[in-house]
Amino acid sequence: MERRSLSLVALVLLPLVLEFPARTAAHVALTFPPARKYDLDFLDNSRTKAPCGMPKGSLKTSFIEGSTFNVSWHLAYPHRGGFRLEVLDTKEKPVLNLTPSSKERRFVRDDATAQQYQVSLPRNFTCRDCTLRLVRQADEWGGNYRFWSCADVDIVPRREHHETCSGHGKFIARCKCDKKYYGQRCEFWDECVSNQDCGIQGTCVDLGGTSLPRRQCYCRLGWYGAGCNKKSPIKSTDIDYSVYKAKVLSPDLNVYWRVLKEQAEVEVVLKVNGTSWVALGWRPRKLTAECKNFPLIGGGTSGEAGSAEPEPASEPTSEPEPKSEPEPGAEPGAEPGAEPGAEPGAEPEPKSEPEPASEPGAEPEPKSEPEPGAEPASEPEPTGEPASEPSSEPEPKGEPEPEPGAEPGAEPEPKSEPEPTGEPEPVTEPTAEPKATGKRTKRADTPAAEPEPEPKSEPAAAAEPTAKPKPKPAAAAGAASKLKLNPYTPRHDFNPMDCTDIVIGTARGENHRVWDYYTRDRSTPRVDSFWGGKSDLTATGGFEKDGVTTIVFRRKLEASEPTDHAIVDDLMHVIWARGQEPGAYVHSPPSGIEKETASVRDFYQPDELKYHGHRMQRGVTQINFLEEDLPKLPLPGAVPVQPKDGAAVPVAGSEGVIVPAGPVGHELDNECHGFYKFPRTCDPEQANCEYFLSWQTVARGEAVHFHLETKNTATWTGVGFSDDQKMSQTDAIIGWVDKSGRPFLMDTWINGYSAPKLDDRQDLYNASGAIQNGRTVLDFTRKRITGDDNDLAFTEDRCLYLMFPIEGGAYNAVNKKVGKHGSVPVVTDTRVCIKSCAKMFEQLQTIAAAPAPERIAYEAAIKLTNLAAGFQVPSSGTPEHRDLSKSVSDTFNGVFKEVPGFYRTDIMDFEKEADGSVVVKMNILVDKEMKNGSRNVLADDPAKLELTIHNLMVNNLSSGKVGAFSVDPTYLEFTQLEGQASSPKEEYELLPAGVRLYLILGCIAGLVFIAIIQATCTIIKTRRTNRLKDQ
Repeated sequence: MERRSLSLVALVLLPLVLEFPARTAAHVALTFPPARKYDLDFLDNSRTKAPCGMPKGSLKTSFIEGSTFNVSWHLAYPHRGGFRLEVLDTKEKPVLNLTPSSKERRFVRDDATAQQYQVSLPRNFTCRDCTLRLVRQADEWGGNYRFWSCADVDIVPRREHHETCSGHGKFIARCKCDKKYYGQRCEFWDECVSNQDCGIQGTCVDLGGTSLPRRQCYCRLGWYGAGCNKKSPIKSTDIDYSVYKAKVLSPDLNVYWRVLKEQAEVEVVLKVNGTSWVALGWRPRKLTAECKNFPLIGGGTSGEAGSAEPEPASEPTSEPEPKSEPEPGAEPGAEPGAEPGAEPGAEPEPKSEPEPASEPGAEPEPKSEPEPGAEPASEPEPTGEPASEPSSEPEPKGEPEPEPGAEPGAEPEPKSEPEPTGEPEPVTEPTAEPKATGKRTKRADTPAAEPEPEPKSEPAAAAEPTAKPKPKPAAAAGAASKLKLNPYTPRHDFNPMDCTDIVIGTARGENHRVWDYYTRDRSTPRVDSFWGGKSDLTATGGFEKDGVTTIVFRRKLEASEPTDHAIVDDLMHVIWARGQEPGAYVHSPPSGIEKETASVRDFYQPDELKYHGHRMQRGVTQINFLEEDLPKLPLPGAVPVQPKDGAAVPVAGSEGVIVPAGPVGHELDNECHGFYKFPRTCDPEQANCEYFLSWQTVARGEAVHFHLETKNTATWTGVGFSDDQKMSQTDAIIGWVDKSGRPFLMDTWINGYSAPKLDDRQDLYNASGAIQNGRTVLDFTRKRITGDDNDLAFTEDRCLYLMFPIEGGAYNAVNKKVGKHGSVPVVTDTRVCIKSCAKMFEQLQTIAAAPAPERIAYEAAIKLTNLAAGFQVPSSGTPEHRDLSKSVSDTFNGVFKEVPGFYRTDIMDFEKEADGSVVVKMNILVDKEMKNGSRNVLADDPAKLELTIHNLMVNNLSSGKVGAFSVDPTYLEFTQLEGQASSPKEEYELLPAGVRLYLILGCIAGLVFIAIIQATCTIIKTRRTNRLKDQ
């Protein structure tokens, strides 16, 4: 066979569903007897309903009493621990152990990679409408954590048994299987037996692994689809990367994309330094955990607490995983070309086929949420306590699974759902490690690290372990309680891998295999046809050369099925993953291969869709595939000053807020100032940005002032600084304004995937915050170089990556603990430089020498009435004082806006009277020259101008109401101020720094000269006096 070269299933955008029902990095699922529909491989005792995770179905396998047969299962991750097989009665209570069991040893632990076991049924033991259940340990995630998979069976007397050969053969003394099916009862299926089964343009490849199907079809370049019968415009290995936008997902994986506007399609290229499979998945950023209700299983919706097992009480502490990774794509299951009957859950007969090859049928698309979580940082899964199982032996408590998909490369993600007392979770990893699309991610409630093992002792009771709910912050708990979940919908968290549309690809030489997948949870993704959908890929290609795999695919921007997500003009939650390479397996903590007996040491074969692994094997990030480069235009209201080098200089607005001048989109390439906003086309002055952050060097370049606005007032917000785009070793500023209006900002350090740690030294100053116009507004300043070991410095030769938590998480205003962010923070693709900008400050000094425009000023005083009882005038300089001044100023600006040359009103003071009213003193400023440079004619007639303004004041006050303020119509003081007026905020020094320096030096020289003359005179006078005395 040609050298296997797993092509990355690069799927950046919308999920392209693989058509073969393969399993990815999921964990266990029965293949014979075939598991209940849906035969997912990540059904555990922490998140899914006991005792099986799936309800009984129509697919049933019949066995003869006293017979012996092999039970087989799919295994995507060789966990530590053993397995147990048992029979449950009609009420789903254990009645018979099929594997050796004792108080000391309830599981078979001889082989961590075991995927079959021969069992013998007792004679005279019959059981109709019963269940055969496989229970698999995962000791590295916790002593009581279990996976389970169930098959519906009948155990009947020989005379009542009718052999069906799993519906894929004829019984004549023994089963004679249909083409592509094999096994004692035709229970297994391969996609192809020879090249002829793959069409003229296809090749049948034997992967040689343990996952089914083992033999799969690969198409030559220029062809794709079931049987390689569709022509593809992707025919060459020569790719012009200059026409694509790009993002580095990990050191070994890049994604490239472009939008084909005429075809309304997106083309994605995945290039990975490896020879196994690669996957890319996505979902809408705002999707919630309710998307896991698809497909509908076992009845209507219920509350979060209903029918789902409680979340585990403790979270394991094993190594934190990077952000959630998607589980590897489904095993290379049957491609669409495979016979539809291959899907076990589809036929009522006891097919024992592993994963049937589902044809790409229309699959309903689950609603999906990146980012991510996003997020999605890999957090240990909660430890589940045994869910009471209706039967004799108690199942150990399920522990949360450690590996969530982390987003390597993405912004660091804070731990899953915030706990009320938990420390602030770091913003999701920006671009460090994006979460992978394959593996399961820990629930939002779980920590980002992998679960710690729980005690190995297992309860002797017959109850299955049920996870105990973990306390969550009030906000998070409230949100979770509002979710309407079905009885068989996984509980507790929203993993980065949940509800994602995924494309998985592999390649060998110039042959490739790329399919469209979907996954409800952390189970191995399945082709769209498995869920009732169809592949939406309009072209695919791929090749492997010199150990580098390249996968290309196209798909429509729109989506019409539950298994597909449309590509929209917004940041999308994106996950990615890659297959493990031979001899370089990445398990954290170590798996059964590293720590226990394993008969299959080379467990992961090239191109075999199994667990992707940890760390940089998977990740999560956020990408807007439709974002276009915008032209550089000044922001409304900004008055950019053009220095000598032509770069725009930001100016401060009337409230002292820095409004950067520059492109309408983000400005990240200026060393003196910049800004980031989301959405990119929003306007901060219109207050329609979900998130806006601007920064400006101040204090002659020694410090940086940050201004942040967000519409998410009920969550924390902030900004992070990273030296490597990863969550670990990140300097983060986190803050909020609570319901009482009190702002809070903290300087923190994120170490690993644990909660942010408050710095011993807080290096923030001039900090303030308020809720304005329904938005949280925070301002703070910090030095570029603080000298604090827990701060990252912006130096002349060191730039940093910035992380923007667009949607933060819950916070506790009392103990300052924060929860996981609502979406994966965005991390800049390139480093952002903030330098001292000496030239800019020199230029600003030159500009400052210009005199303020000539203005006429009037002083006025009015009285506000009908104020709230006990109203107190805010202290000057406080946010409340600024807000009140702005409101009054804006109101009277509207009164005078039609006066020729009117500039603005400045509020000078508030004085409270004994009767509770407040006198407002203000200055009204009018320019003598119009904005176009012409003379203000009205200003040339001072008496007429004064009368005009006075009459406007009287007319507006006469109604007792000006704007939203009640006023005293009889109270008005009005007079013209003598001389030229200028706003206090516009006073400039009249001489440049250089001139001032020469004047000072001249004065000093003059004083020295005078002192010398005085000393000379004194000496001469003294000498004369002495001479006279001598005479």
